[in-house]
Amino acid sequence: MSTAESRRPNQQRPPRPRREPLFPLEAEDIAPRRRGPPAPLGDILDDLSAAMPTKADSLRRDAPRQRQQPAPPAQSRPAPARSAAPERKPQPAPTVITDTRAAPRPRPRPMVAAPPDEKLLVARDRHDEAETMLHRAEQLAARPYMSYRAPRAPQLPGRNAWLIMAVVILLSLGVIVGMGGPGGTSISRWGATLFDHATNSIANAAGSSPLAGAARSAGDYALQGAPSITAQQIDAILASYGSPAAGTGAAWYNLGLKYGIDPAYAVAFFIHESSAGTNAAWAGLKPGGASTHNVGNIICAGYATCYGRFRDYGSWDEGIEDWYRLIDVEYIKGRGTQTVKDIIPIYAPSFENDVQAYINSVTNMVDGWRANGVH
Repeated sequence: MSTAESRRPNQQRPPRPRREPLFPLEAEDIAPRRRGPPAPLGDILDDLSAAMPTKADSLRRDAPRQRQQPAPPAQSRPAPARSAAPERKPQPAPTVITDTRAAPRPRPRPMVAAPPDEKLLVARDRHDEAETMLHRAEQLAARPYMSYRAPRAPQLPGRNAWLIMAVVILLSLGVIVGMGGPGGTSISRWGATLFDHATNSIANAAGSSPLAGAARSAGDYALQGAPSITAQQIDAILASYGSPAAGTGAAWYNLGLKYGIDPAYAVAFFIHESSAGTNAAWAGLKPGGASTHNVGNIICAGYATCYGRFRDYGSWDEGIEDWYRLIDVEYIKGRGTQTVKDIIPIYAPSFENDVQAYINSVTNMVDGWRANGVH
């Protein structure tokens, strides 16, 4: 029997039992406006999205790992009161894509050099100077010590040596002249001429030698200078006056050399003050014929030993030297006076002496001894 025949128009089929859906849907899934595919398809798509790498995954893999805070747990929804519904697989938490780009680093500010401190500059200069001095000291310490001696200047022969040489030359020339005779040859005549020049030179040298006295011109009244008279001439002068100081010429001469004063002035002062110690009115005479040996009538002025208002010496040498010392220290060096005209007004003031007569007496005696000599 065919199918058509089996169907009967008036025969109704029994109702089929309603089958339950294969995948029960939740209430919100069957909402009138449902978004997205049904739940099974959505699960499949989620599984595919998790299995397939995405661009965000590659960026997250290349970027430095950052600690991600765990996503807050999803609140559990109350399951519908369906006993036969199968449990739904939990959906994975949505992937949080963070910006993995490194934050831009702040640009370093340019270092601006601060103006140098003045104290720092001064300290640096002192430090450099100290290092320089230390370096020089080390260099000097490394060198061996060498004492410096100034080169000695060539010493010329003294006056005595010149005088001896002149005497030798004079004797040699005398021999040459004697060998020539009256009718001598040209050599002898040349020797005679040379002899005359040598004689004049010797005479000049002898006049300036301290052994023979220096030839100082008349009118030169500066007390400082070489002796213009010898010790023998001094003895002759004192002997001519009958002085008790006769025979002390060497003391006058040597002390004149010591203090750089011409002894002719010392003797002239002695003669003017006391007639070389023979004037009866001389204040230096003592009873019994003794004397104070005060050749210049020097006032006591605190001296250790005095006789009246004048100094008293134990010997002629002490009295002579004290006069030289007084003139050198008190007048020449102390007051700056150099000549007889400057010294006598102070040495013998006008209220006790005739100053001009004193000056004339001393200068005339010195000029006479220099010009005419002592006889």
